[in-house]
Amino acid sequence: MPFGSLSAVFVLSALWVPLGMADDAVERARVLAAGKDRAEALALLASRLSEEPGDLDARTLTGTILSWEGRYAEARGQLEAVLEAEPGHGDATLALIHLELWSGNGARAEQLANKAVASRPDSAPYQAVLERVQRERRPESEDERPAIKWQAGVERSYIWFSDTQESWRESKVSANVETRAGLVAVHASQAARGRLIDRIVELEMYPRLSRKSYAHIVAGFSPDATLYARRRYGAEVYHALPARFEGSVGFRQYVFGERVDLVTGSIGRYYGNWFFSARPFIDRSSFGISQSLQLNAKRYLGRRGSFWNTRAGWGASPMEVRSINEAGIRSSLSFFQDLNLLLPNGFQLRLSGGVATQNRRDRGALRQYGLSGTLLYGF
Repeated sequence: MPFGSLSAVFVLSALWVPLGMADDAVERARVLAAGKDRAEALALLASRLSEEPGDLDARTLTGTILSWEGRYAEARGQLEAVLEAEPGHGDATLALIHLELWSGNGARAEQLANKAVASRPDSAPYQAVLERVQRERRPESEDERPAIKWQAGVERSYIWFSDTQESWRESKVSANVETRAGLVAVHASQAARGRLIDRIVELEMYPRLSRKSYAHIVAGFSPDATLYARRRYGAEVYHALPARFEGSVGFRQYVFGERVDLVTGSIGRYYGNWFFSARPFIDRSSFGISQSLQLNAKRYLGRRGSFWNTRAGWGASPMEVRSINEAGIRSSLSFFQDLNLLLPNGFQLRLSGGVATQNRRDRGALRQYGLSGTLLYGF
């Protein structure tokens, strides 16, 4: 059986092996498991193993389905029996690494992944699962974190419009410090559009609540409030869920002359080096209630912390709201690309660009083009 994402293997098997052709017990069980008939699949595999205890594929599939069901001790016994009989069994190795990660044994998951990569350094699935384990273990690896890590950066962004209004130019300076309690950041921004100039100061915090949970808290204030919201607040709690899912729930509040309340959240899942997520927005203002949706597809690159992200949004508030560029929209469709690169000697580069078509309350339909670049230095 080829290496790869176990769930993908079972789904593909369901597509390629019709029930009428699945004469082999393991193949029939794989089809049943892909169709969520896990109890029946386990019963079929148990019958097969009673007849042929040495069927490693049947035992691997049994352990995998048990791990999906959260029966970690039973699953571990099955998978370890496979690896004792065949130490290089690829599917059993990957299944056991995922089991340990899901069951909260991150240290053992990383140990197993390192061992797998050492035995097969050319294996892309082993490399991918090691990167994922290391990424997800960060919150629990307190002893590996520096007590304090500083980072400072500068950002420059531009927005152009398809109508006659002046373009948007913004400069931002940021400083953040990472402590054992979480990240704290301060941003100071200045924007200009034509002869209008405005400034805003923002505070962000990412406190860790537990090994699997953290929060995001943001507050901002603009003394003039000509281009930025006079006040903006937000809080959101994120939690790692079983089966490689992550979910969150939060709210935003901002004031552009009137107060606007916005409820949001997210649901996402890791697939190898990918993270896919969906984020709805529901906002309430004097214009009524509107809904929006943002979709993200993030691809983690070779160096830890580097990624490529594609995001698309629909609705009245498909992006975070902090300036007049995101306010007063009746409907919109936006598409953006983000690139984050870790560079040598503590530098980090972020690039973002995209386009949006919008229908605004004060200007009607228009197109908006955005481009930004950020350079950060950590010390």
